[in-house]
Amino acid sequence: MQQVEYLALDNSVTGYNRYRAGEVDLTWVPAQQIPAIEKSLPGELRIIPRLNSEYYNFNLEKPPFNDVRVRRALYLTVDRQLIAQKVLGLRTPATTLTPPEVKGFSATTFDELQKPLSERVAMAKALLKQAGYDASHPLRFELFYNKYDLHEKTAIALSSEWKKWLGAQVTLRTMGVENLS
Repeated sequence: MQQVEYLALDNSVTGYNRYRAGEVDLTWVPAQQIPAIEKSLPGELRIIPRLNSEYYNFNLEKPPFNDVRVRRALYLTVDRQLIAQKVLGLRTPATTLTPPEVKGFSATTFDELQKPLSERVAMAKALLKQAGYDASHPLRFELFYNKYDLHEKTAIALSSEWKKWLGAQVTLRTMGVENLS
C-alpha cells in the first residue's frame, strides 16, 4: 500500500453506499443496519471495539454556561442509556471521558448517575431555579454539532430531553465536517 486517503463524510449511510459501490475500502456503518449487513455481506463486516467518548464543549465565559448550576442541571438530565442504546445503537453509556477498557484506568462512579432519572430531574430543576431559570424565564441556548448523522441524532435527543425535563429551549445548529479544526 502506497497511499491512504481518508474521506470525511457527513453520514454513515453515504459511507456504506460508497463501500457497496466499490468507491471506498473501509467505512463506518449505521448501527441499525448491522443485522442486514451481516446477512447481505457475510464475512465482510468487522465490528471493532472503539475506545471513544463524545462530548460537548461549553463556553464557560458566557451565560448561561458560566454558571456551574446550569451545566450540572444539563449533565444530570442526560439519559445516557437512551443515547447509547436507542440513538447510537450498540454502545455502552459513558459516565467518564476515559472508556473503562483502557488498561490501568479505574473509573470513579458518580453517585448522582446511580440515582433514578426522576430524582436527577428534580435536582436539575432545583439547580436551574437557583440559577434564575423557570417556566417564565426558560433556559435558552444554541447547540452546534457537525452534520454526521449520529451526531445529529444525539443533538436532537439531548435537546428533546432537556426540553421535556427542564423546559429548555435549545436551538440546534449544524456545521459541516469541513469547518471542524
